[in-house]
Amino acid sequence: VRFIRLQWLDYTNMLRCRIITREFTRQLDLCHPVGAELLTLLQDENGDVLHDLAGAVGESPLIPDWNSLRLCPWAPEHASVQCFFGKYNSGPEQQDQEHLSIDEMCPRSALRRAIVRAKKLGLRMNIRFEIEFCVSGRNEDGSPLGRPQVPHSASSINTLENFMLPIMDEIVTCLEDAGVSVLEYHTGDHKGQYKITTEDREPLIAADTLIFTRQAIRNVCKKHSLAVTFYPSWPPNGVHINLSLLDSGPEESFLAGMLEHLRAVFAFGLPLPESYSRVLASRRRFGRSEAWGSNNREVPIRRTSQTSWQLRFMDASANIYLVLAAIIISGTAGVKEKMTLTVKDCRVDPETLSAEDRMGLGISHRLPSKLKKAQLYLTKDRVLNNALGSGLVTNYLRVTTRFALILNR
Repeated sequence: VRFIRLQWLDYTNMLRCRIITREFTRQLDLCHPVGAELLTLLQDENGDVLHDLAGAVGESPLIPDWNSLRLCPWAPEHASVQCFFGKYNSGPEQQDQEHLSIDEMCPRSALRRAIVRAKKLGLRMNIRFEIEFCVSGRNEDGSPLGRPQVPHSASSINTLENFMLPIMDEIVTCLEDAGVSVLEYHTGDHKGQYKITTEDREPLIAADTLIFTRQAIRNVCKKHSLAVTFYPSWPPNGVHINLSLLDSGPEESFLAGMLEHLRAVFAFGLPLPESYSRVLASRRRFGRSEAWGSNNREVPIRRTSQTSWQLRFMDASANIYLVLAAIIISGTAGVKEKMTLTVKDCRVDPETLSAEDRMGLGISHRLPSKLKKAQLYLTKDRVLNNALGSGLVTNYLRVTTRFALILNR
């Protein structure tokens, strides 16, 4: 390895990096840390700055988490490591490792803090992801063609064998060579769509693995002249979060907490206006009702076992550290407050029920149908604001609101 990619995920889910040499890596503990743009930078496709909440003065030092170090099989001389955003505890004359700490505004730090709080209540959990993506061909200039014109059906071997089977095999091999275990892959519900599932890991490692997996998918497909999109609008790509508590007992209170704060969590899990194109009833996505159900794909929280749930609402435009932090904070609050689960197990599509029958199951709320509604719920959610820090939530909302306006324009 000659090069190390110091990577971080900003508030808009842009994966950014500084690539340093192996020689410089050896000097990091002895010299001024590598600085980076802050978490709030927005740019257009030409690189022009459209908005930066922090302004042009100052920078944040990157603090590598060497436990996240992985080789990059698609770039044989490179390895990547995820970083925390840091801050200096002194003036500009003492900006070195000795006066450095992790910034509370850092999304990765927010997830780590949420995990620590959960462990204090005896909550241990694992996460795995089901990742949906679509592929298309490329023109000579690199621009994407339409989705491949081949017969497509969900979980169809004929569809895979048309052309994607060896490419999916190569993606799996690439991930396994980097230490990421893949459980399965198959075709998705829509033309050109595929799904891949990674193994259960502790939440912080799982989040890092999700980021790495998307990089591997992009790079292997690029090698075969295929463009990849994880974008949530049509076809509707999502990311399913499979969360398992490792100990039974508090699962009902944990679920009650997740439901209590779900509408606010949407501001993290569905951060773009286009994200809400997936909030549809009777489409095997996650429906429109704030509900849960055993093996029910028409609700946002699908219970898969007594202590395991599949959270079906998130898409790939979300900052995974903030989404998982918000989910864990919500469930932990439910356990801490010993919340009673008042919403009953919904085993049918809620849209097929009358309003009276939905109320009988405790289903009294609709999910946010627009980004502004979800952001309003987050603004008013005291539990999430207190746990994440009102400064982080305020900055996140300001940046993502501005980002949505830029995209619409």
